Amino acid sequence: MMEYDLARPLSPASLALPDEPITRLDRRGNWLYLAGPSGLFRRLLPPAALAHR
Repeated sequence: MMEYDLARPLSPASLALPDEPITRLDRRGNWLYLAGPSGLFRRLLPPAALAHR
């Protein structure tokens, strides 16, 4: 399994998410799964957000 670090912080606005706390986060490949008070969201990480390590 390969691991990646975020090359830059991701904000709710950059992922088109509501401005609310994220209570759970899971990453599968290039997909982020985020949960908050208003529901579950799946977002594709932009290639520029990943730094191979």
